[in-house]
Amino acid sequence: MKRVFISRDLEDDKVLFYAETHEIQLIARNLIQFKAANKQALPHADLLFFYSAKGVEFFIEVYGKDQLGNYELCCLGPAAQKALVNLGFRPVFTGNGEIELCKKGFNAFANKKQVLFARAKHSRQSLEVKDAKYSYTPIIVYSNTVQTNISIPDADIYLFTSPLNVIAFLENGGNKSITAVAIGPTTFNSLKENSFKSIHLSETSSEKSIILKAIQLLQKTT
Repeated sequence: MKRVFISRDLEDDKVLFYAETHEIQLIARNLIQFKAANKQALPHADLLFFYSAKGVEFFIEVYGKDQLGNYELCCLGPAAQKALVNLGFRPVFTGNGEIELCKKGFNAFANKKQVLFARAKHSRQSLEVKDAKYSYTPIIVYSNTVQTNISIPDADIYLFTSPLNVIAFLENGGNKSITAVAIGPTTFNSLKENSFKSIHLSETSSEKSIILKAIQLLQKTT
């Protein structure tokens, strides 16, 4: 059975599903350590933007669910949208997870509005740009740091869900000669900048898409 490593924690039923339906051993482990940030005063804003579901999770942990009602909610992609909907809130803007498309659409949507970006300490800050048509304030809701002294499991393909996971992989002695797949353009660029030998890009920036990309690549080699 082929082994596929993904740098994200997954539920046991998902791991079992891919083992039974696609005959792969999916090894799921996040290489990043997360911790809630200290609480601070929330500034006024029209829109509250989430880059990820993790941002939603830690915003709730630090500030509480009720604070979401003080803003119109926006998010980069479907994962954050799902997290908000599960809490009973429907975002007024949801991107498709692709940075450039989301940036263009959000720039038009948020024109002349004040935006609060809830994000990680280490972030690409992709929508916090000088030429934005909106004004904005970032607020750190969680820290994300590289885990050290961990063992990277052997695999036939490595799937990376963020640029920071790429760095963590390398700092823990990961083998960059093995085929690697990125979940999105920024992660792809990180693989390229770090001279991975064989890199591929997921069709869309989603967990399902990156796993299916690995399955397609494995089928080509058998």
